[in-house]
Amino acid sequence: MWFIDCNNYQIGKITPSGAITEYPISYYPGEITTGPDGNLWWTAPNNSGLMKTTPAGVTTKYTVPNITWQSYMQGITGGPDGNVWFTAYGANKIGKITPSGTITQYNASAPAEITSAPDGNLWFTEPGNNKIGKITPSGSVTQYSPPTANAGPSYLTTGPDNNVWTSYNSVNKVASVTTS
Repeated sequence: MWFIDCNNYQIGKITPSGAITEYPISYYPGEITTGPDGNLWWTAPNNSGLMKTTPAGVTTKYTVPNITWQSYMQGITGGPDGNVWFTAYGANKIGKITPSGTITQYNASAPAEITSAPDGNLWFTEPGNNKIGKITPSGSVTQYSPPTANAGPSYLTTGPDNNVWTSYNSVNKVASVTTS
């Protein structure tokens, strides 16, 4: 399992037996995911970038166009299309990067977290707009309003029931959304 060590500017891995290996990095790490290409991908929120780290610890930075440190690169996940998907909260963007480094961006309203779902789409939260959204691999966005006013959907993941689960941080609740 891979993890980030923000305070020490390191990313690391831990084996099932508990052996830990950490790699020093030059950028403050945000969130981390394993990409469909087998590499580790992570956001560098203060440096407007996406980082790819090989299992051997070699890191490559990709600068995301039109993103500044105020844009706050946040969520990241491996997509069903073989790409890595990310959010830039302050830039109102969802993006994808191919394993070779080609970046495409789509408009969304302050997207925070993102996850891949069994329906073949990516799901994301818009806490400030009280929305949960879905984006297809081709970039078509659909938004849904939670039944709870001012819920502030934030973190999300796909559950073992194949639904998307999210936290409603503003009202201290957890909710599930069917992908249909």
